[in-house]
Amino acid sequence: MFTGRWGSGQTAEVSDPEATVPRVVLAAGTATGAGTAVALTAAVRALAELDADVVAIVGRPAPAVAPLRVTVRPSGRGAALLGELVGRGGADCYIGFADRLPLVGRGGRHQVLVVQNPHLYGRPDASWALAERAKFAVLAAWARRSVGRADRIVCSTGASRDSVVAATGVQAERVEVVPIPAIDIEVSKEKQPDHIGRLVAVGDRYPYKRTIDAVGAAAKFAARMGRTIELTLVGRDRDADTEAEMAAAIAGASGVTVRMTGPLLHAEALAEMAAADVLLLTSMTETQGLPLVEAHAIGLPVVCRGIGPFLELGGDAVMAVPVDAAAAGFADALVSIDDRVERERLAAAGRALHPPGQSWDLVTMADLV
Repeated sequence: MFTGRWGSGQTAEVSDPEATVPRVVLAAGTATGAGTAVALTAAVRALAELDADVVAIVGRPAPAVAPLRVTVRPSGRGAALLGELVGRGGADCYIGFADRLPLVGRGGRHQVLVVQNPHLYGRPDASWALAERAKFAVLAAWARRSVGRADRIVCSTGASRDSVVAATGVQAERVEVVPIPAIDIEVSKEKQPDHIGRLVAVGDRYPYKRTIDAVGAAAKFAARMGRTIELTLVGRDRDADTEAEMAAAIAGASGVTVRMTGPLLHAEALAEMAAADVLLLTSMTETQGLPLVEAHAIGLPVVCRGIGPFLELGGDAVMAVPVDAAAAGFADALVSIDDRVERERLAAAGRALHPPGQSWDLVTMADLV
């Protein structure tokens, strides 16, 4: 008899003691980003649909689903890190989520590496502090080692695959691109306003996110159009409040209202997107581009930097600016889509490109036997 537990309350039983059920271990205890949590939820749902006994080691809080025959073990980062170092044997399939596979021993007969941080396979930025460079070096070494140990490598975008191939020399055919869908989309933007009045930027603010370009674009756009603009920044500031201080200074000088929500639940972040008129994506690099996909599913027009993941995911359904564009370039893009008809076109194209989904298929039964 197999028992599945989700958290501490829900159980389900399957009464065939003679059955041989493959065992899957999903190690994601140290993957804690907001986008990773969404991807993890989608992955666990897909695993729950397979005829397998699944153990997911995740950080708190656990993904908000209750699948059958899945045991979820929330753990602190220390315990999860130790588990990922030594591995957990006895699995038919071991999934290292977000660039993680065990360094000691072998987690399972078949090992799958899920790459969500392609920047770990590149070089550190010369402007980083020593501590940041040291942390990056450790994570990058871990990621490269994991590539060598994996039987199968999964990336959510072709740009991520290219980064891994370029940095490690792994054969491109070993890396499978499986896009992450927008899940749990319960809000939508049915009507575009006549003119842009509310902008939103989603994601924790690291230096590479270039949030200052989003704030500067809002200020320049407001000045050119002669109207009040509100910019909402969803996520926490990861750069010792430097971005927050710069945002406040620019907002005070320009008259733009900048709202900083801090970290939000997934549903709350989606509601902020549905209430906005345009999503600004100013990142210089990206892991999976999930906010773009979610904006499309909601019907929110997107202005983004023309980096590989955004161009690949967005196609003709986004307004892209040059990679080296600063605030003025994003302001120009906002002016070009201020007309409601153009934003309606982008919204319709985005919905067609990325309709809502519910799960992310990382493995198949062929991987388990």
